[in-house]
Amino acid sequence: YVKFDDESKREKMSILNANRQQECETVFDYGVSTEERMKLGIPEQSAYFELFEGDTSSVTAHLALLFHLRKDFDRRATYMKRLPNNKFNEVIEVIIGMEIS
Repeated sequence: YVKFDDESKREKMSILNANRQQECETVFDYGVSTEERMKLGIPEQSAYFELFEGDTSSVTAHLALLFHLRKDFDRRATYMKRLPNNKFNEVIEVIIGMEIS
């Protein structure tokens, strides 16, 4: 049995959170441009990670929409398949809205 003090616990949790954040693929891993980011309605990278930390369905939805904007429909489909039904339907509505405007 090992007992850590509070500072050690914070340090270990920080390392775990950093690793988890690095493992989570986001639009920033694909060089999202400012124009694309604005079309997607997402903030700059630092604020993005704070807002969507742990929200994998929103992050995946953003990836699907990014690839839709780029007309990479195979990649869009890859991310769409990972979405839960409710988020999938939201993304479809956004895509339809993009096509209309």
